[in-house]
Amino acid sequence: MATESAYEERAAAVRDYIVRQGVDMDVVSPVGSGKTRPVASNDSSACRQQNRRVELVVSGEIIGQQIGSARQ
Repeated sequence: MATESAYEERAAAVRDYIVRQGVDMDVVSPVGSGKTRPVASNDSSACRQQNRRVELVVSGEIIGQQIGSARQ
C-alpha cells in the first residue's frame, strides 16, 4: 500500500475536521493537489508556505434550501 503524500494527508485532515463538525462524509471529497497546482514557486520557505493551503469548493444544493427556490 502506497503512503499518502503530505498534500493528501492535509486534505484528509481537513475532511476529517469538516466531518467532525457534522457534515456528511459522503459529500466531502479531499484532494491533495499542492504539488500539481502550486500557487507559488517552491524556491523559498515563504513560497512553500503559500502552497500549503486549503481550498474549499462548494457545489450542489444550498444547505437547507434547494437551488432555485425563493429565499426567505
